[in-house]
Parts: sequence; C-alpha cells; structure tokens
Amino acid sequence: MQDRSPGEAPSILEDNPADEDILAVRDIFGSFLIALRNFTLYPEDHAICRKSLAAVRDRLEGFLAGRGSLLLTVEKERFLFQGEAVRQGTPQQEELAFQLFREGIQWLEFHSGITQEELNAFFGLLNRYRTVTEDAEGDLVTALWEADFPHLKYHNEDVLWEAEPLMDFSLLKTSPGEARAAQEDEEDQAAPAVRISLPEASSAYWKLTPEEEREIAAMILDEGTRDCTEDVLDVLMIILKEQRDPNNFSVILDFLVEEFRYTLAGGEFSFARKFLESLNALQESCAPDRPWTRPLLDDFRKKISGPEVLGALEGAWPQVEAMGADRREDLRQALLLLPAEAILALGPMLTSADLPRGEELLRGVIGVHAGRNLEPLEQLLETAAEPLIRKLIPLLKELDGPGPAELLFRLTSDFPDQVRKDAINALIAPRELKAKIILPPFEHHLKYDLSGYPQTDRKKPLSLFGRILTITDIFDAMTSPRIYRPVALSPDRVLTMMLEGAGKDFDPILLKVFINMLGVFPVGTLLLLDTGEMCLVMESPEGAEVGRPRVVILEDGKGGGFRKGETANLAERDPRSGAFRRNIVKSFHPSEYGIQPVDFLV
Repeated sequence: MQDRSPGEAPSILEDNPADEDILAVRDIFGSFLIALRNFTLYPEDHAICRKSLAAVRDRLEGFLAGRGSLLLTVEKERFLFQGEAVRQGTPQQEELAFQLFREGIQWLEFHSGITQEELNAFFGLLNRYRTVTEDAEGDLVTALWEADFPHLKYHNEDVLWEAEPLMDFSLLKTSPGEARAAQEDEEDQAAPAVRISLPEASSAYWKLTPEEEREIAAMILDEGTRDCTEDVLDVLMIILKEQRDPNNFSVILDFLVEEFRYTLAGGEFSFARKFLESLNALQESCAPDRPWTRPLLDDFRKKISGPEVLGALEGAWPQVEAMGADRREDLRQALLLLPAEAILALGPMLTSADLPRGEELLRGVIGVHAGRNLEPLEQLLETAAEPLIRKLIPLLKELDGPGPAELLFRLTSDFPDQVRKDAINALIAPRELKAKIILPPFEHHLKYDLSGYPQTDRKKPLSLFGRILTITDIFDAMTSPRIYRPVALSPDRVLTMMLEGAGKDFDPILLKVFINMLGVFPVGTLLLLDTGEMCLVMESPEGAEVGRPRVVILEDGKGGGFRKGETANLAERDPRSGAFRRNIVKSFHPSEYGIQPVDFLV
C-alpha cells in the first residue's frame, strides 16, 4: 500500500503520547532491529527468522488492537512516534533510519491486520537493499511500490539528500598535483589484483564428488532444521555482560523472555538451568558498577516466572514422567532459581500434572519457594478453587514455622466442608508439635499484658513462642513498607520505640535478648556520619561500644547510585585528642535511597 497523496502524512496528535505508548513502540522497535539482524545472519525461511518475525507481529498486533495504526516518522538518525524519539542512531549505512532516509522515505505506517507474510517480505526487502552498491539492481522504494503491501503505507520524496556530502570538500584544499598524489596513494593502498594460477589438471580437480554433494546437502538440511535457541541465548548473555546502555540491556532482556519460553517448551531443561545460573552470576558481576541492572534483571525474573512463560510446561508433564532422573533434576533446579512468585504459575499445575513424578517435583519446588517467602502461596490460596486448595494443604502441613499453621487455621472456617476437614486433620497431627505451632499465631497480637486483641477472658501468660513471635512480627512489620505506611522505619528507631513498650506490649527480658542479638544498630542499617559520609552497618560489637558498629563506607558510583568503599570502625579514636573519628548523626532505612544492603555486605 503506497502513500495517500504526495506529501500528505497521516495526522499526528499534538498532545504528548502516554509513557506506556512510548515504551510499547520502543519495545516494538527493539523487536524490529532483532528481526532485521537475524535476516542478515540467516536465510529468510530459517526458524530463527520466523521466531523473530512472530515476535514483531505479536507486539504490533498488541499495539494496533486499540489504535488501528502505528506511524513512524523517519529522520536521518532516528525514528519518531508522535514527536518523541523511539530510536536514536547514527548516520551509518547499517542503521535502519539512515537506510530509509537515504531512499527519501519520510514515514512508515503499519495498519491493523498486517500478516506475517507481509512482514517477511518487508524485512526481506530491507535486508536486500540495506547497502548501496554501484551494480545494484533496483532500489527499496521501487521494490516497495511493486510489493504494494495492503497493511503498510509509506511516503517518499525526491529531496536533496543530506546523508552524504555530494563531494569531498577536502580536495579543494589541495593543489591539482597534491590531489592526484593523494588519489594515487589511495589506489596504492587498495588490495592489488592477484592472478590465480589453477593447476594444470582436468576439471575433476575442483569438481564435487557425489559424496561431497551429499555431505553439503546434509549440512544444509541440518542447518535448516537446527534449533538455535541455545546458541542465541549464549550470544545474548555475552552481549549483556558487556552492555553499558540500559535501553539496549532492556531490549535484549525482553527478547530473552520469549527465548526462555521456547527453551522450556522444547524440554531443554539442562540449558534453562545453566542460563539462570549465568543470569545470577551476571547480576553479581554487574552490581558494583552498573546498579541499574538490578531492577531490570528483577523485572525479567518476574516475567519468566509468570504463567505466560511457565505455562509452556503444561504440555511437558507427561514427558517429565518418562524422562530420566538427571533431566528431572535439571528442571527442578531451574525452577528453584526463579523467584518465589513462580508459585502463582506453578501451583495451578498441581491439578493438571496428575502424574506421580510431576506432582512430586512440583510439590518439592513450591515447598522450597514457600519456605523462603510464604506470601505468594498465601495469594494463591485466596483465589484457588477447592481441588487446588486440597492439593496445597499437605504441602502446608510439611512446612515449618507459625506462618503455614496460621494459613491452615484460616482454612478451617469459611471454606467448603472437605477443605475444612483436611485443614483440621493437618493441624491436629502430631498433636504435641502442632499445639506449639497453632498457639503463637493466635497469641502474637494479645500483647504481653493481654491488653491486645482478640479480647479474651484468658489469664494465662503467653507461651514462650508467642512472646517471641510478638517481638519479631512487630519488628518486621515496622521495618518493612506497608500500604498504610509506604516508607519503612530504620531498625534502630524501631528498637527504640519497642523499648518504650517493654513490660506492656513485649516481654522486657526477651526484648533485651533480641536487641543484644541484633545490636543497637542492626546489620544493614544506613547511617549518616558527621563527616558527611553514608555507610551501612556490617557488624554490631558487644560490650561498651555496642552503639559504635563496624561499617562499610558508601562512595558515589558512576552514573548515580553508590559503590562499596572502605570499611571503618566507629569505635576508633583519634590518638591525639582521644575523640571518636566518626560519629553517627542520623539513621535511615536503606530503601529510602534504593539501596540493597546485600550488594555491599556480601
């Protein structure tokens, strides 16, 4: 489909586009570049080209569904969407913007309904005419006109082309003789023509034998059917390690989401495990000098832990039942390398993977994740149907601590009869242990003097575990962000507030034990010193200097953020004056500055 009329571009809204629209178009453009790159590396009908084109079409259709069209304005070094740059490049032949600008194309417009066949032909043309040669047959604009794509519009004009100077003006600065000498020097530097002397033999010397022809045919067949997913992931991991541009880093991660899904769908569990191990190593290596990688990698992990990606395992459970123990262990280890949020996608599979080995593997993975973070399992129970809840109750029974027991306790009311019976049976056996686990969750809001909730006529003092849980639960709640208090409090401030409630809200002796275990300034507390330095507590001393911990100094990092500096002991004194070298001015919660203590303390 050609342009509307000469020079007439589609109307563009004057209002600034929404941030989500800009991000969506940049995401689409990232998939464009990956697909175009694949077209330069592989034949057009290769599996990798087909996959990358499918990704382009999926992103385009998602964007066009509510809008109808996508207009990209072409400039020499960039593409614009509603006046906002979505791709900034350089005036080089391999840049797509430069290629289109060179041909006089001023804008491209994609319309809803575009097919993969149209995209395949379009990218094939872009690849074919990506460079200009003297003996080239035809040009991109003519090829687009002949193709007449029904869902792709464009406009071109014959303009004075600015992409290259019409002549080398440096020649005007030299005399004719110097110009000729310079030209001769350039010719001398060109590769000399070489006369190849063929051996004096018959054509049989270089003619392929039938066996060699069969070997070449086999190589072509093998390359056409070969799944290059593992190779692509390996290459992209290498690129990520060297990447210094957050936008490019993000584009690669977005592409890796779909590639990881293909890996799981193909049953390549060994490689999935190695890939996630490499990803963890990458995050550790990037943390000091590229702090912006952490949120991008965390977001990537969440994406590959969702049902859109892990759903690829739905059809794999019959294979899991039949595969060897080594492959099952690779799958188990790969799933354990995901964040605990994977429970939300893996849990529902317990009802569909109704096979002994598959269910055993899932139960084990969900149990380990729930032991690290119970919250996703709690979320799953809130929305799960009865069959899934009944599958999860035995798992809760096997988990240690008061949290799982509290969830079982909730299931004993306002749930279907069979769910309540299963939860009660899980709670009452073995009786002695369960009694100790059931009681603390009930007691931990009663307070030490029994003035809390729920109101009860009970006069017996709280159990030891109940008093301990009261202290740890309040400390955790106050040092963590909450809906009603988005900013977490610093640990030392919370301990000070808790001391005011000793004897009423908390057991005073156990509270002292708790403070002695953590220190007045617990490990990970962010401190501001009178020297103007920021630091993180790395060790709390005992004895008289308990309020002067050992710290790691935070220095300004490149591109914002902090990097790990030297360690210091706040109990150190000046030998001449006897005064402390550094003093604490104020404490903060590390989250106020976007700091992850583990990046600096481990």
